[in-house]
Amino acid sequence: MSNLRDFTGKNRVFKGALNMNDTGGIATNQTTIPLFNSTATTVNFAGAATALSMGTTTGSTTINNQFKVGSHYAVDARTTASLSTTSQTSVDTTSTSSSKSIKYLVEATYSSDYQISEILIVTDGTNANLVEYGIVHTSTSPLVSFDADVSGGNARLLATAATATTTLKIVKTTVV
Repeated sequence: MSNLRDFTGKNRVFKGALNMNDTGGIATNQTTIPLFNSTATTVNFAGAATALSMGTTTGSTTINNQFKVGSHYAVDARTTASLSTTSQTSVDTTSTSSSKSIKYLVEATYSSDYQISEILIVTDGTNANLVEYGIVHTSTSPLVSFDADVSGGNARLLATAATATTTLKIVKTTVV
């Protein structure tokens, strides 16, 4: 255990693998540490910082939920949507009260064929307009086509697969 002075000048004791290093930072020799408890729902961090670095120059940093930048931009990664039919299927929804503009990057996979598409949707809360661009596929024709509508206060991304058992990986960006 080591002592660390908090902002009031009082000594605090760290337990486990956290230590104060020579530069005044917190250090550990562990590959994983439980820095915040599981009940913390908001963590205010680096209040006056003008730059924030996470991770190393190699590898990846994982963010498990929606990632917001400022008050107007959010990235929301989705894992997969499985299309088990060739009928039109809703594969994502966005509340029209929280966002009017949505951008998708969608990868479709069927067997050894792939498709990637960029899709923009704009809604006035009643209607949804969609444009799909940047469509590239390894098959002779697209694996999936897309449309959009508004239902129950949500803008929906609708997908129609050319063949059942098509899998989609979806990354959504919204203007909030």
